[in-house]
Amino acid sequence: MTQKQLTAIWFLVLCTLIVVSMVGYVWHEKKAMLQQDPVVVLSFNDCVRAGYSMLESYPRQCKTPDGRTYAEEIPEKITYRNSSSNDIVPELPFPDAVIGKNLTIIGLSLIHI
Repeated sequence: MTQKQLTAIWFLVLCTLIVVSMVGYVWHEKKAMLQQDPVVVLSFNDCVRAGYSMLESYPRQCKTPDGRTYAEEIPEKITYRNSSSNDIVPELPFPDAVIGKNLTIIGLSLIHI
């Protein structure tokens, strides 16, 4: 064999090794991705942490690949009507707290009748 032929053979062997290595790497990565636990998305924050697309809206929304949409919860600002904030001293619920259907307010009223 001539020097040119040996060089061509070594070049082909090297190219084959590179291609086989790349295919093996891609196959391994794809297999690893399929074996990962699926991301459980149950809220807006879960959706954001998972890296899904954010919609530019108010309130902000996050959309999962399967079509579910989660909206960001924005707490309403607490206001006290018909009195000043100096007249009412709430202990519970805390400001910006998320409340359910049943609401109990604990605090003091400093209004003198």
